[in-house]
Amino acid sequence: MLTKTPLLEAISSVNFSTAEELIRNGERIPDGLQSHNLTQLYETLIAKKGFAILKALAANGQIAMDVYELERFDHSVFQPLIKRLPQDEESLTFLREFVASAQNINDEVDGKTLLAYAFESQAEPAVVKALIDAGCRTDFKNNAEDNLISQVVRINLMPEPKQLAYVEMLIQEGVDVNETNVVKQTALHIAVERDKRHLVDILLQHGAQPNDQDKDGNSAYFYALAHKFDRVVYEKLSANTPADFSLLNKNGQTPLSEFLRMMQGGANDTALLEQLLADGADLDHATPYYSTPKSGWDWIIEKSAEVMQMALLKTGKDVNHQDNEGNTLLHKVCAINPNYEQSKAREIYKKAKMLLDAGADPTITNTQDKKPIDLAANDNLKAKTVEILLAAEKK
Repeated sequence: MLTKTPLLEAISSVNFSTAEELIRNGERIPDGLQSHNLTQLYETLIAKKGFAILKALAANGQIAMDVYELERFDHSVFQPLIKRLPQDEESLTFLREFVASAQNINDEVDGKTLLAYAFESQAEPAVVKALIDAGCRTDFKNNAEDNLISQVVRINLMPEPKQLAYVEMLIQEGVDVNETNVVKQTALHIAVERDKRHLVDILLQHGAQPNDQDKDGNSAYFYALAHKFDRVVYEKLSANTPADFSLLNKNGQTPLSEFLRMMQGGANDTALLEQLLADGADLDHATPYYSTPKSGWDWIIEKSAEVMQMALLKTGKDVNHQDNEGNTLLHKVCAINPNYEQSKAREIYKKAKMLLDAGADPTITNTQDKKPIDLAANDNLKAKTVEILLAAEKK
């Protein structure tokens, strides 16, 4: 049980004049005071502006002022200073002076500096600025080599205005938005990956490059399209810098090819694909898939009839164009395996009918001398497709 000394009693009752006199007369905070009691004492002094007492305790060595000696910032005087300090100018002035008088303020404690700890603790921006003014450096990188902007972007459950203020402050302090970490990610990669839409604009405004590739060859566009299917972020990126749809990652995939592979065909995905096509995405471009080149059109024919129709209308594709193996889109649709599913067979029928209505020639043969009907006839579930192909051949 805590036994209150006259000094502790004076501080807890906010009788600061008495507390100052007791300190001048040599009274000290009891040794062995538990950390939570000490933190509570600091919080009282900070919240009630007992700044003279804090200075006196620091001057006679009762407050650890050498950051290098700390095992962690929690339960040190810096925790309540960062989290509980009033936001008036008197308090901020005290903070600047107090931190400036500390030693080794840029040393790491448990993998972070005092400034990084302030960001992690979601300190008020004015407190962060006071720390910087006191000499806390902004060039710190953690073990993952994230700079402070990237570290801030990673913080979850933070009010968006505060996170935005942090990033803006660090940019003004000269931290590079395009600095990469150990896996070559920039702050923009991280913002897109972690759904921090509210940070994308400010990063772009200050030079973030959406086509820069990380260690795996993935750009911010790749994250936005292939991982997030995020049309809002895509539009933010493309309004700043056009997407390079031909950029290959280490797996030989582009933002477009991976988007097409993963898309489910819902309204959002279809609208995003339509925007990509309007922005110059090339469905004729092929990337490896199980060691075989697969074009955007090869992916499109596997999607819904509605997706294929949109792509045909948007691109003006020549439906009778033949690939290196002599196959037209109609060949490829007719070659799809329905896998014993009537619904897939129905989709094949709808796509074949759509292509025929668009002028597809059912008599074209591929390099193996096969017509579309030959490829459709290999499965009884495609019988209706065979019927419309026969009828089309007779016209």
